[in-house]
Amino acid sequence: MMKILIPYTGVGIPVSTLCCPICGQLWPENLSIPEGVKLIPLENELTPQYTGVLIDARDIITNPALFPKIFSDEGKEVYGLSFASGEYVTAQGLVSYTTSFSDAYQSDLLGINPLRITALRSSGNNKTDIIISTTSAKMIHSSQHNLKLLEQCRVIILLAEQKN
Repeated sequence: MMKILIPYTGVGIPVSTLCCPICGQLWPENLSIPEGVKLIPLENELTPQYTGVLIDARDIITNPALFPKIFSDEGKEVYGLSFASGEYVTAQGLVSYTTSFSDAYQSDLLGINPLRITALRSSGNNKTDIIISTTSAKMIHSSQHNLKLLEQCRVIILLAEQKN
């Protein structure tokens, strides 16, 4: 049933500096990407290898959603169905939500070295999408390893506790 709800996956374009997957040379910004070619991030030996992504949204008003999106403050999509694998979305969901730091860090989704990002604000009619800084977006998209984390839906959004 979930496969019917998922319109598309795996077609996102990273916001980091991109290279040709064959030769590793920088891809010219004004050159369109041929169909079927998936550019890779420019990496070096100092590029951090994270084990998951934690979006700290406790200081903003945001609502859980089945398929939220995360955007840079420049309006580029950083995470959503276009960066995830349909297999993982179906098995575990696009993101996990929690209101507890300890629950987040005990989750297998984050691992021992998660990238922690602070949300700037929410967007959309229902306040379900999250805006992060462009610098944070580039950190998320800085390596093929990190993009694989997104593909595997290893993303947790930390929400503020609701007060009754």
